[in-house]
Amino acid sequence: MAGAVALPARDLDRLIKLCGLLTSDADGERATAARMASDLLRAHRLTWAEVLRAGGAPTVTREVRVWLDRNSEELGSAFSGD
Repeated sequence: MAGAVALPARDLDRLIKLCGLLTSDADGERATAARMASDLLRAHRLTWAEVLRAGGAPTVTREVRVWLDRNSEELGSAFSGD
Protein backbone atom coordinates (compact mmCIF):
# COMPACT_ATOMS: atom_id res chain seq x y z
CA MET A 1 0.00 0.00 0.00
CA ALA A 2 1.41 3.36 -0.93
CA GLY A 3 0.76 5.70 1.96
CA ALA A 4 -2.91 4.89 2.57
CA VAL A 5 -4.41 2.18 4.73
CA ALA A 6 -7.91 1.02 3.80
CA LEU A 7 -9.33 1.19 7.32
CA PRO A 8 -12.60 3.01 8.03
CA ALA A 9 -12.30 5.93 10.48
CA ARG A 10 -14.33 4.11 13.14
CA ASP A 11 -12.03 1.08 13.00
CA LEU A 12 -8.93 3.27 12.93
CA ASP A 13 -10.17 4.95 16.13
CA ARG A 14 -10.68 1.54 17.69
CA LEU A 15 -7.20 0.45 16.61
CA ILE A 16 -5.71 3.57 18.19
CA LYS A 17 -7.54 2.85 21.46
CA LEU A 18 -6.38 -0.77 21.41
CA CYS A 19 -2.81 0.32 20.80
CA GLY A 20 -3.09 2.63 23.79
CA LEU A 21 -3.82 -0.45 25.90
CA LEU A 22 -0.55 -2.01 24.73
CA THR A 23 1.25 0.08 27.35
CA SER A 24 -0.88 -1.28 30.21
CA ASP A 25 0.87 -2.72 33.24
CA ALA A 26 -1.57 -5.65 33.18
CA ASP A 27 -0.27 -8.60 31.14
CA GLY A 28 -3.74 -9.88 30.28
CA GLU A 29 -4.95 -6.47 29.16
CA ARG A 30 -1.92 -6.06 26.88
CA ALA A 31 -2.36 -9.54 25.42
CA THR A 32 -6.07 -9.01 24.81
CA ALA A 33 -5.48 -5.62 23.20
CA ALA A 34 -2.78 -7.08 20.92
CA ARG A 35 -5.04 -9.94 19.90
CA MET A 36 -8.02 -7.65 19.26
CA ALA A 37 -5.91 -5.19 17.27
CA SER A 38 -4.47 -7.99 15.15
CA ASP A 39 -7.96 -9.44 14.62
CA LEU A 40 -9.21 -6.02 13.52
CA LEU A 41 -6.42 -5.71 10.96
CA ARG A 42 -6.96 -9.27 9.76
CA ALA A 43 -10.67 -8.55 9.25
CA HIS A 44 -9.64 -5.76 6.87
CA ARG A 45 -6.97 -7.94 5.24
CA LEU A 46 -4.23 -5.64 6.49
CA THR A 47 -0.90 -6.40 8.11
CA TRP A 48 0.86 -4.50 10.88
CA ALA A 49 3.58 -3.64 8.37
CA GLU A 50 1.07 -1.98 6.05
CA VAL A 51 -0.42 0.06 8.87
CA LEU A 52 2.93 1.14 10.28
CA ARG A 53 4.39 2.00 6.88
CA ALA A 54 1.32 4.00 5.84
CA GLY A 55 2.40 6.97 7.93
CA GLY A 56 -1.18 8.14 8.26
CA ALA A 57 -1.49 7.32 11.93
CA PRO A 58 1.58 8.45 13.87
CA THR A 59 -0.12 7.84 17.22
CA VAL A 60 -0.49 4.17 16.38
CA THR A 61 3.13 3.92 15.28
CA ARG A 62 4.47 5.64 18.40
CA GLU A 63 2.36 3.56 20.78
CA VAL A 64 3.21 0.31 19.02
CA ARG A 65 6.92 1.14 19.13
CA VAL A 66 6.74 1.92 22.86
CA TRP A 67 4.94 -1.37 23.46
CA LEU A 68 7.40 -3.32 21.34
CA ASP A 69 10.33 -1.77 23.18
CA ARG A 70 8.81 -2.77 26.52
CA ASN A 71 7.69 -6.24 25.48
CA SER A 72 9.94 -7.48 22.68
CA GLU A 73 11.40 -10.37 24.69
CA GLU A 74 7.99 -11.50 26.01
CA LEU A 75 6.44 -11.10 22.56
CA GLY A 76 9.08 -13.30 20.95
CA SER A 77 8.47 -16.16 23.35
CA ALA A 78 4.68 -15.79 23.08
CA PHE A 79 4.75 -16.33 19.32
CA SER A 80 7.44 -19.02 19.35
CA GLY A 81 5.33 -21.25 21.60
CA ASP A 82 7.86 -21.32 24.45
